[in-house]
Amino acid sequence: MIAATCGTVRARTAPLADRAAHAAAEALGQQWFGPNFNESVFDHWAARVAHLLFVAEERETGAFLGYADQMFLAPAVDVALRAGTMAEEDFGAHAVLGDAELLALPAGTSVTLYLAGMCVTAPGTPQGHEAAKALRECRRVLVGEWRARGLHLAIVMAAATEAGERLAQRAGGRLVSPAAERVDGYNLYELPDLLQDAVGE
Repeated sequence: MIAATCGTVRARTAPLADRAAHAAAEALGQQWFGPNFNESVFDHWAARVAHLLFVAEERETGAFLGYADQMFLAPAVDVALRAGTMAEEDFGAHAVLGDAELLALPAGTSVTLYLAGMCVTAPGTPQGHEAAKALRECRRVLVGEWRARGLHLAIVMAAATEAGERLAQRAGGRLVSPAAERVDGYNLYELPDLLQDAVGE
């Protein structure tokens, strides 16, 4: 399990067996982004990917505060997403590389990590900021683990909200394909690395 804390918040891996965490993340994601991944397809991925979903919780009570999901894309899906001809809701059962497939790749292989979504229940509040920081730290640990195995990671994200657009800009993201040319209607960015939290932020 990957875990990180920030103030009153703890973020952690949410395995497939943690149905409450998955349900809470799905409900929050639909609230912010609308329908996206098919639940049965997401469960298929989660059975093969240990760290598909991170959730943030209040450390004392365990109350759900937010989530982040991320996935390594199969090569054909990576190409289609970058070209703008595929949206998240079109991802099928084999769109995502499982952990076993990643482990079988030789050192030096390039793979794409798609930052699918991140949102918190109380944006703009101190606890909301803590939740986002803890979730980002979990992602940094995940990226570090796979880089340590010798994989070369490209990191992409679709800016589905104004906050996502700001984050992509702050991270120095390069526009891969503009919203007007994409079926999902969002700007797609490739990031040089995950966003680092500023001291005191």
